[in-house]
Amino acid sequence: MRCPQGRAVLCLMLVLLSWGQLTVAQQPQAISDLQQILARSKLVVALVNTDYPPLFAASPTGHLEGHNISLVQDIARELGVQVEFVRTTHSFDALIDMVSRGEADIGLTTSITLSRAQKVLFTQPYLTLKMALLLNRRKLIEHGLSSGLQSLAELYHTTQSIGMLTGSAYVVYARKHFPQAALKEYDSLPELLIAVQKGEVLAAVRNDLTAQFYLHQHPEAVLWLQLFVDQSAEDYLAFPVRRDRPHLLAWLNAYLLIKQAHWNSSDLIEQYERRHSGD
Repeated sequence: MRCPQGRAVLCLMLVLLSWGQLTVAQQPQAISDLQQILARSKLVVALVNTDYPPLFAASPTGHLEGHNISLVQDIARELGVQVEFVRTTHSFDALIDMVSRGEADIGLTTSITLSRAQKVLFTQPYLTLKMALLLNRRKLIEHGLSSGLQSLAELYHTTQSIGMLTGSAYVVYARKHFPQAALKEYDSLPELLIAVQKGEVLAAVRNDLTAQFYLHQHPEAVLWLQLFVDQSAEDYLAFPVRRDRPHLLAWLNAYLLIKQAHWNSSDLIEQYERRHSGD
C-alpha cells in the first residue's frame, strides 16, 4: 500500500486494521451455542442427587467420583472449560425436564427413551447395558420357582409388586413383561434394594451394571436375591442435551467417536476393580 505524503499515520492505521481483519477471518470461530459455553468457561451438567456407583457417587468429603464423572471432566478439558454439577433432581425424568427447560447444558447417566427424546436431544450412546431383575428368592419359591427364574414368561401373570425407581425409564419394560403386577416406586436405589431384600416387592427392575455392582459390593446378598439378566433387552445411556445446543450435540458426538467412548457393564466393573485393587 502506497501512502500519500503526510498521511503516514492514517496509512499505518489502515494497514493494522486490514491485518486485524485478516487475522480474525483466518481464526476458526466457535459457532453459536458452543460459543456461549466457551464464553462463560463453564459446562453445566445435571445429575440426580442419589449415588449410582460405579457411575457416580459422592465421597465421604462430598467430592464426586466415578466413571461418568471422569468422562464429563475429560469432556470439559477438551472444551477448555470448567464443570458445574447441579444435583437438585430426585429422578431421571425430572433431570430430563431440567435439561429441557435449559437449566443445564447436558444431563448425566440417562437412559434413552422415545418419550424423553421428545423433550431433549440425545447423543449417541456411550454405555450399553442389559435390563435386569433382582428377585427375592423366598417370593420365587412362593411362585413355585424354587430353582430360580429361568424365563420372564414364568412371571408374566404375577400380581405381586414389582419395584423400580421413581421417574424410571423402566416402566414400559415392566408393563410389557408383568402386565398384571403392581408397580411400586421408590425414591432411591438403596430404598429399592432394601425393599426387594425384605420381600416388599417380588423383584427390582434395574440394569445389569447397578445390579451386578450391588452384588459385587454385598456378596452375602446372593443368599436371598437372584440376579436375572434379560439378554434380549438393552438399555442405552447417553447425554441428554438442551434442544438449543445442536452444535454442542454435534461436538459431543464427535468426542465420543474419536475417543471410542463406548462401554458395557463388564468394562466398568473391571475398571472399578483395577482402580480399587490396592485399597
